[in-house]
Amino acid sequence: MLRRLGGVPLPNPFVDTMSLERHLVEGGGGKVRELHGDLTLDACRERRGLPDHQRHSAGADAVAAAELLLAQVAVLGGAQDVKLRELL
Repeated sequence: MLRRLGGVPLPNPFVDTMSLERHLVEGGGGKVRELHGDLTLDACRERRGLPDHQRHSAGADAVAAAELLLAQVAVLGGAQDVKLRELL
């Protein structure tokens, strides 16, 4: 809509932690069963050894997802080896 009104598109890059989790699980020889909830935020956090978090709050969910991303980056080799552009 913005483009239609003569504006320029706003860049909206994002990291999909659920897609990244699927890649990590399947790359490690595991299977993801979506219908069993394997890719929920809670399941992914538990798999990465993260503690429970307050659910259903936008702020708490955002922090929980950010913590998950940090754990996933650690699995990939850490911040020294992983560049943000590689995750987009």
